[in-house]
Amino acid sequence: MTKKTEKKPLFPHSEFPFRLEFKDNNDKITCWFSNMHYLEKHMERLSLNKRNVKIDVREDARESKPTKSNRKTRKKN
Repeated sequence: MTKKTEKKPLFPHSEFPFRLEFKDNNDKITCWFSNMHYLEKHMERLSLNKRNVKIDVREDARESKPTKSNRKTRKKN
């Protein structure tokens, strides 16, 4: 009897084009992010270095330029 395993897509969520994969003890952890800033922030928080992780970026995210936020910053007095 052979067991067929379905291959999962790298990007199952259309809103999250950045993918981070790493090992924690013996577990394989996969996370998706909306932009590279959040991915890097997550890596910093968990003290991961770029040599021990796998980062994938969906093709359409590579082509698009980041947009500026509409968020206004408060002026310092």
